[in-house]
Amino acid sequence: HAYANKEIWNQSEYGAAVGNAYIRQQVSGTVRSVSAATVAGYQDLSDFERGVIVGAREMGRSISEVAMKFGFSRTTTSRVYREYRESGETSNLRYRCGRKKIMQERDRRRLTRIIKRDRRATLPQIAVDFNAGPSTSVSVRTIQRNIIDMGFRSRRPTRVPLMTARY
Repeated sequence: HAYANKEIWNQSEYGAAVGNAYIRQQVSGTVRSVSAATVAGYQDLSDFERGVIVGAREMGRSISEVAMKFGFSRTTTSRVYREYRESGETSNLRYRCGRKKIMQERDRRRLTRIIKRDRRATLPQIAVDFNAGPSTSVSVRTIQRNIIDMGFRSRRPTRVPLMTARY
C-alpha cells in the first residue's frame, strides 16, 4: 500500500509522522507512541492512520503487531483492514456524523465584524444586528457560544484621568 513503508514502521517516534499529540507508553519492554485520544478511549482515525494500518498488514504484519506498534486496539486494526479488503478504500466517513453547525465560517466572520464595529454592544444588540442580515436567524445563546469560541471576552471599561484638561 502506498501509505506504508519500512521507514514509518521502523520510526521510533510515530507521533512526529502523524502530527497529533502523542504519549509514549512502556508496554512489555517496548516503547510505543499512543495518541492522547486513544488513551482517553476515543478512536477516530485519520486517513493517514488508516493507510498505515492497511500498509503494515499488506507488508505481512499480524493484527496484534500492528495494534501494539501504533497503539490502536486489535478490534480497530482488524475492522479497518477488513473494510479495506471488502471495499478497497480506507476512507473515514465518521466525521460526517452528528448535527451540522448552524453558523458557517462565513457567519462567524460576519459576527466578528459586528462585534468589532461596536465593542460595547450587549449580546441582545449583537443578536439583533446579526439576525437582520442575510443568514439564518440564530438564538442569543448560539451567538454567545460562538463569541466565546472565537475568543472574545467581556471587559468593563475603567474610568481613567483625562490626558488633557477639559474646557
